[in-house]
Amino acid sequence: MKESISRTLVPLVYVLLLKAGAAKLGVDDATVQALAALLVTGAIYVVIRVVEQRFPAVGILLGWPKSPTYDKAA
Repeated sequence: MKESISRTLVPLVYVLLLKAGAAKLGVDDATVQALAALLVTGAIYVVIRVVEQRFPAVGILLGWPKSPTYDKAA
């Protein structure tokens, strides 16, 4: 489970860094920043997951080197 949590939280860290950069550029409108954060987070996750299908090592960019696996509930 820690793999899936890490792979969810790491893209959010990327977005925080991007938001900090946007604030330095003078983008201070909270709504614009929130929408940008949503779009960037989703885009980062989707792009990395798609590339990971062909190049599994790319999964480390989501904070864990491979996709999580789940056991079927008995």
